[in-house]
Amino acid sequence: MPETARGLPCEPARTHLCTTRHLVRRFRRDNRPSGGSRPIESSSLRRQATKQPDYYWYEEPLNDYDLRGYAQLCQALDIPVVVAGSYRTSAQYILQGAGDILRADVYWRGGITGVMKIAHLCEAFGIKAELQDGASPLMDIANLHCACAIRNCDFFEMLVHEDSYRYGLKQYVDIDSNGYVWAPSESGLEVEMDWDYIDNHTTYTG
Repeated sequence: MPETARGLPCEPARTHLCTTRHLVRRFRRDNRPSGGSRPIESSSLRRQATKQPDYYWYEEPLNDYDLRGYAQLCQALDIPVVVAGSYRTSAQYILQGAGDILRADVYWRGGITGVMKIAHLCEAFGIKAELQDGASPLMDIANLHCACAIRNCDFFEMLVHEDSYRYGLKQYVDIDSNGYVWAPSESGLEVEMDWDYIDNHTTYTG
């Protein structure tokens, strides 16, 4: 980690529902009839993008495995398309032009080592690697370390703060008054486990 802490603007995961719901509905209605798929009709999606010029990106509007569909969609839209939230082969998205920005996180994509490999692969091709929510408070902290160690990540995504999501730790990633989160300055993950909470909520030890 650099000596000077790096801050990243926080992107609450809940906002994605608001920004992509209309696109998903339109795609399902126009391009996914029962009985099989057919080529994307890009004109309607292009018109929709024109109506919403302030969108920063479209995130995963298609099935992760529909690389052909994503390639067509990326050609049809000027707004970047974010892909590969759970798909295992990021290289295929890049080779087929099936994504403008790739997702990664320590939970789905092979831990810290896997995330760093994906981020460096994307960087070699001039593509952003935006890290998605890590599925738990501890993994969010690991994600934050990764995000602050790469150049091609602009945002940090986490679930909005709710009591039910804060568990198992004694400190959590917090958003400051300007909407930023900051990298820890100590070695390691710099996190203290709340072992009393963990012991009190353990239901099975194998």
